[in-house]
Amino acid sequence: MEHYLQFAPTQRVTKASLPRGNPAKPYVQPITTPWSVALPPGSLPKLLMGFRAEIMDHKWHVYADGPDADGFADVHFLRSWTGNPIVTARIKTDREGGAGGEQARIVEITWEADPTRGPFRNTPTEESARNWVLDVCDWVFGIRLPGQTGDYKSLQQGDTE
Repeated sequence: MEHYLQFAPTQRVTKASLPRGNPAKPYVQPITTPWSVALPPGSLPKLLMGFRAEIMDHKWHVYADGPDADGFADVHFLRSWTGNPIVTARIKTDREGGAGGEQARIVEITWEADPTRGPFRNTPTEESARNWVLDVCDWVFGIRLPGQTGDYKSLQQGDTE
């Protein structure tokens, strides 16, 4: 699988910096559940910098809000063609360096449950939302999160866009 690291932005991607013709849209049927995943060292700055799709094949816009005063950042994964949110990962940063020097951890995810709003062949589930985070972090940023096997399960679930 090709990573898009050569297309990494030089400035932080924000909601306001996304294309005007396809702005970020709100969730229609958001579902939020806890998920505890440690981020590998060095991955937090990449996620906070984000990614803006420049060509159709890139498929994803990723931008982050935060971290706020409490150390939380929300990383939003949107389809570039529609601006529809697919999943948001809430990350707790640890400026003190948590257990084992951990910098940050995904603590929950919010995903779009409306099957008409994303690249879904089946009704989105918590498992499919987790797979999108795992796969997009690997495809776009070259970040292999715990649980990513290289099987790209979100592709197997069907990317219909």
